[in-house]
Amino acid sequence: VHPRAIEYFNGPAALEQLLATIAARIDRNDDPIQGDEAKCVTWRGDIMCGDEYILAQDVPENADTESHAASALSWQALQTGNRGSIRNRSNRPQAVFRLVKPNEHEETVAYVNRILSFVFAAEESFDILMRLPKEPFTMSCGNQLCIHLTHISVDG
Repeated sequence: VHPRAIEYFNGPAALEQLLATIAARIDRNDDPIQGDEAKCVTWRGDIMCGDEYILAQDVPENADTESHAASALSWQALQTGNRGSIRNRSNRPQAVFRLVKPNEHEETVAYVNRILSFVFAAEESFDILMRLPKEPFTMSCGNQLCIHLTHISVDG
């Protein structure tokens, strides 16, 4: 854990709670920080698809990749009459959760890959990532529901 994260979250307690929330939404055998670099760590929590926030309980069980999630969500949209552009590249499903930032009172949506990089990335790597657009990081594995830190693409 990088010291900037402990300082930002005003000590280890809130940070531990944050990390426990993330750990609860991945397979217990996966490690998004030090795990096998050849293996994706799939997020099984809430997702954003375009401007739509979708709770984990509403994401189909088989949505282990973003294409499965997009297909299932497209089917769901057809069933409910929401014919938005879910398949649009800019509307790729993203791993997210809601949190209240320190010294704030309202919940905000946080991209899991950005939070993990903030908490664990070395200063030099973090500086490079902070130069990228303020959006979810692109994952080099091609799966935007993967939260493996080593899969973050620095190519933007």
